[in-house]
Amino acid sequence: MLIRKEKPSKLLLILFEYFGFSVLCGFASILFFSWAAEVIIENYEIGAEADVMIQTEYWISIVIICSGILLAVFILFLLFQKKFSYMIEISKAVEEMEAGNLSKRIEITGDDELADLAARINSLAKTVEEAFQVSDQMKQERSQAIASLSHDIRTPLTAVMSYVQFIRDEQYSDVKQVRLYAEKAYEKAYRMKEMADNLFENCVRDMEHQKPLEKVDGNSFLKQAFFDITDFLEDSGFMVSIDCILDEMPFFIEIDRGKVERVFDNIISNIEKYADPSQPIKIQAIISENQLILRQENAVIEKYLRGEVESHFLGLKGVRKMIEEIGGTVLVEEQNRIFRLEIAIPIC
Repeated sequence: MLIRKEKPSKLLLILFEYFGFSVLCGFASILFFSWAAEVIIENYEIGAEADVMIQTEYWISIVIICSGILLAVFILFLLFQKKFSYMIEISKAVEEMEAGNLSKRIEITGDDELADLAARINSLAKTVEEAFQVSDQMKQERSQAIASLSHDIRTPLTAVMSYVQFIRDEQYSDVKQVRLYAEKAYEKAYRMKEMADNLFENCVRDMEHQKPLEKVDGNSFLKQAFFDITDFLEDSGFMVSIDCILDEMPFFIEIDRGKVERVFDNIISNIEKYADPSQPIKIQAIISENQLILRQENAVIEKYLRGEVESHFLGLKGVRKMIEEIGGTVLVEEQNRIFRLEIAIPIC
């Protein structure tokens, strides 16, 4: 069994050095004062031609010894004062940290246990500060995720209400169209249920475990997505122009299907709120440099330019976050009443 030898205390060694130096100074001062007293007494006896009384020499010796002791204590106090001041500085810094000022740091002075203590306190304060920052960031991300999801749910909810309104107001030509509206309303309601389930899963699932991406046929996925977008927007009174320059070439993309569907829901929601119905909605899909490029362009309504409708930045933030999570990028541009959105998704 190995016996671990404890290192000698640096602080204790320093204090012994201070004490030894003070005693040495006091002893030196006693020798000096004794020599000075002897010289003075000798000169006095020569000048006065008389001996100094033994009692007087005794009191002089006591005064010299007391002076040496006082000098040693004074020097020791001066030397200890630096360490005492440093201890007070550490104590005040800890009080500030306890009060919430975790950015406070103690200046490291010397190379002893007090310096080690100050370094450990600084390290602990830094760790706690970083933990609070991570906690605040997680709270902010959670709040943003909930706000984004709430925003996303509004789109299928609006669609459900629209289809139900069509049925209620008898805006259909035959029973087949009623059944189609009911089926689409059911699909949107089911998507809302999936979003609610995802929210619950995200609350109880470790954030480090991400949902694996799904490899899907890009052509099939886009055809279905463009059909849903066109169908819903045309029912809402918009003109839609789809330009899909893919030439039926086979390609695959790795995506989280639910998130990409939410991206399209956000696009539809933004078009409904801010697009000018009198101008066509242009949607283009191309493949460039091993990326699927989706472009959407529309003219914006005058109310949006005048700031009379709510901003759609929350929806765009959600789009950007979801696309970046699957390795894509999002570019947004707004110029001369024209809004442009470009989404790039890697193909595999």
